[in-house]
Amino acid sequence: RNRVTIDLLYPVTGNATEAQHETIDQYLAELEALCSVPVYRSVVETDDPTRDFVSATDPADVLIIGTDGGRNQRNLFGGKADWIVDTVDCTAIQVQPAGSEQPGFLRRAFERMVF
Repeated sequence: RNRVTIDLLYPVTGNATEAQHETIDQYLAELEALCSVPVYRSVVETDDPTRDFVSATDPADVLIIGTDGGRNQRNLFGGKADWIVDTVDCTAIQVQPAGSEQPGFLRRAFERMVF
């Protein structure tokens, strides 16, 4: 029988305030309450959240990550979430929040030609 668990990770820079930590912990606790399997939650403190987040996800079977902000930069160069999805050594699913803007026409056309 397979044992399923969920790790909820949230990366923050080392200068995050106590209030930010409390807010993130409350958010992760709300997500944990929605789950029917054991959940482990933690805040990943680092000076390089993107790179250390990838390290913290090893050895995950599946990574589900939200998109990040910065529409113009993300549309042209890809965002941090894109880099994480491309870097992890597992299946990765990137989701956009409801009502968020979709990638622009140029990015979609470029992705279709390249991939």
